[in-house]
Amino acid sequence: MAPALEDDEIDNNDYYSLLNVRREVVHATQEELKGSYRRLCMLYHPDKHRDPELKRQAEQLFNLVHQAYKVLSDPQLRAIYDIYGKRGLDVEGWEVVERKRTPVEIREEFERLQREREERRLQQRTNPKGMISVGVDATDLFDRYEEDYDDLPGGGFSHVEINKMHISQSIEAPLTTTDTAVLSGSLSTHNGNGGGNINLALRRVTSAKGWGEVEFGAGDTHGPLLGMKIFRNLTARW
Repeated sequence: MAPALEDDEIDNNDYYSLLNVRREVVHATQEELKGSYRRLCMLYHPDKHRDPELKRQAEQLFNLVHQAYKVLSDPQLRAIYDIYGKRGLDVEGWEVVERKRTPVEIREEFERLQREREERRLQQRTNPKGMISVGVDATDLFDRYEEDYDDLPGGGFSHVEINKMHISQSIEAPLTTTDTAVLSGSLSTHNGNGGGNINLALRRVTSAKGWGEVEFGAGDTHGPLLGMKIFRNLTARW
């Protein structure tokens, strides 16, 4: 093994230096990365050392080398690292971004993800939605039999009544950049009969083109509810 390194001597932010490969305009090839990675893994493998301190240092270096190779061997992660360094890799949301992006597109995606992150904080990570609908029966205004009402108190006036009403409300609570919980409820009444339900949905964005959702619910009209939704873009336009 190479001479023991102190903790403050290990630059875990420079993945190219860790793997001892080029980071110039002409990057190291996949073969160079793989060869350097294998050599360093053999050099720093913790099982080769019995001394506790050397074993600890070797394990630390071994893990850093593995992380560096994981990033530099992935074209998209490598492009992100080349532009923004480790802080760019720490931004959540890259896993749902389409791959094979140019450096300009990666910069745009990074800025978009940063904006979304700030917006979520400002909006307290909720998205309340509500709706109220009312059904009005105004038949008496247009189809009225005057002789039936003339002898009744107030019979000279047309009767308009509300015969149904629906109220719904929902809020979203993002759990991560890909997972969202949605709590919703509704109340309805029609001709004097009413009912309501409450639902909890868990939604996960699986990629830039699709998402899935599982919904649990209960109500006094339909009983327990369990549902699933899957959305997927089949082509670039649809």
